[in-house]
Amino acid sequence: GAGSGATVEQIDKNLNPTTVTITGALTGTTATFTTADNNAQVTLESTDTDANVGPILNLNRNATGASSDFLGRITFDGKDDAGNATTYARIDTQIVDASNGSEDSALLIHSLTGGSERERVRITQTETVFNEGSTDLDFRVESDGNANMINVDAGNDRVGIGMVPDTTTLTVNGQIGTTNGSASAPTHSFYSDADTGMFRTAANIIGFATGGTERVQIGSFGVAADTLTNKTASGGITIDAAGDIELNADGNEITFK
Repeated sequence: GAGSGATVEQIDKNLNPTTVTITGALTGTTATFTTADNNAQVTLESTDTDANVGPILNLNRNATGASSDFLGRITFDGKDDAGNATTYARIDTQIVDASNGSEDSALLIHSLTGGSERERVRITQTETVFNEGSTDLDFRVESDGNANMINVDAGNDRVGIGMVPDTTTLTVNGQIGTTNGSASAPTHSFYSDADTGMFRTAANIIGFATGGTERVQIGSFGVAADTLTNKTASGGITIDAAGDIELNADGNEITFK
């Protein structure tokens, strides 16, 4: 149908070769705009000068929503070298939760890789996920001076910071700056043992803690410890807080008091 700016007869008469201008509403079910060149086929133009948004493209699924409903899709179609119609990429939006007052949605971006469609990005109410399908698709963030500021090697499950990942799970090119930490919460600690590790006691002094208590300090003065023990399978050397030295090897003890 046509709006108030033109009748159906006027549109039919002027479709080829002249331009049709419609000032009213244009409604219908489907439409195809074909061109033989690379100019824009659809332009939405707003001449309003206020601070509000415009122009607006609104994809409206005008029905009562339900969880998991898809709201709209934008596809990027073409043909392969055999002339087959192919969707090379698409963007979908979906209702995750349609509950009034607590609605959630998702936005999904797909593209073709090796002839198969892969989900590249998923944006939901709780997270933004790259490579949800767990395929061999690397992820790379480039900074102004480094092409591999963040580089995820998907095939080998490795991450590189400032470099292409090496042979370990995480490789870093450059200094790593951390907070000072403390004996009870060392900056460099261990999984499931957060109160054991290394931290910065003071300027130019490194502290080592176990069980939340500092045991050893290393600084310009050398090594300082309340108790220093070198354990071996057959004995050990112990220096306690009082300065006592004990050597115990194979059951033979030498003690300095």
